[in-house]
Amino acid sequence: MRAWDLYNADEMGGIAIPAVFVIGRDRRVQYVSVDTTRNRVSTEAVLDFLSGAGDAATIERKPVHAGVREFARAIGNAIRRGLRTPYE
Repeated sequence: MRAWDLYNADEMGGIAIPAVFVIGRDRRVQYVSVDTTRNRVSTEAVLDFLSGAGDAATIERKPVHAGVREFARAIGNAIRRGLRTPYE
């Protein structure tokens, strides 16, 4: 993560920044998408690119919406740990 500058030390004590890399058979990077927590490249778009049906220029980031399960997990974590950052 650090070698590719994808390490976010400020978030939760240090986590990876969401990213997608497609590496070709010749070991060259064919596609890179460094995303955010809210907007990410969809799995379907990457699979279309890999199958040849899509073009790297047309892959777009879409908003990620948390479901009920993720919301319940966040509430559980807030109850267990409190509403604070790891640095407080």
